[in-house]
Amino acid sequence: FRSSGCGVPHCCHGRFLVGMTQEPASAAPRWHFLLAGQSNMAGRGHLSPEHDRGDGAPDPRIAVLDASGAWAWPAKHPLHFDKPEKVGVGPGLAFAKSIIDFLPAESRSIGLIPCAVGGSEL
Repeated sequence: FRSSGCGVPHCCHGRFLVGMTQEPASAAPRWHFLLAGQSNMAGRGHLSPEHDRGDGAPDPRIAVLDASGAWAWPAKHPLHFDKPEKVGVGPGLAFAKSIIDFLPAESRSIGLIPCAVGGSEL
């Protein structure tokens, strides 16, 4: 994370705030995963009607941090908002769905934090 000078952490060189949200603590997921990288992580795959509905059945235990800094439940494609004209399917949601049942039962909620930017230097 880098700071913009005000002490609030930012991701992707200050493009998207991934710090505090206005949601009550009970609404925040227990496990957080940064979806960092370039275009493959940001998701450039074609959005089919199946993906438009959330990659199959949405999982209410998986949230995504949206552009306003609020948790959106359940998470669905597209997760990233770095280039609205090119957004699509990426690996983030499939990753979350594949690991959630391996987390401790009392804390099975995941928050995906999209901060990949296509075409950027790593």
